[in-house]
Amino acid sequence: MNKLEDLKNQINQIMEENKPAVVLNSDADKTIRELEKEITSSGLKSNFEIRLSDLAPEKAELKLAGGQFTYTDYSLSWKHIGDENFRLILTNLPHKNAKILLKTPLQFKEAITELLPVFSEKLANQFK
Repeated sequence: MNKLEDLKNQINQIMEENKPAVVLNSDADKTIRELEKEITSSGLKSNFEIRLSDLAPEKAELKLAGGQFTYTDYSLSWKHIGDENFRLILTNLPHKNAKILLKTPLQFKEAITELLPVFSEKLANQFK
């Protein structure tokens, strides 16, 4: 190999090693980030949690994102988790499994973004 090919291979290797694990550029990701930014800029640092079925009672018995669990089996919250600042958190209640909403699979994020306006309204009303 010549030096130019070596350099190209090294650059490609560095880019591969440093690429982000998840690209968060879907419409759902943008919507979630916008709401997190809005809540953060309001200075709210209090926990708030609500079942998804309370945000959309008509979906209570439907499976979330085609999974095994219903909307009743999940909650959405604004809280501090791990080393993170306050974030939007999706929790599977039967398994007590909490994940940062942005880090959940796309089909979950898309289903949840439909509920974010109601979540935002209930959050605002809670802390008036």
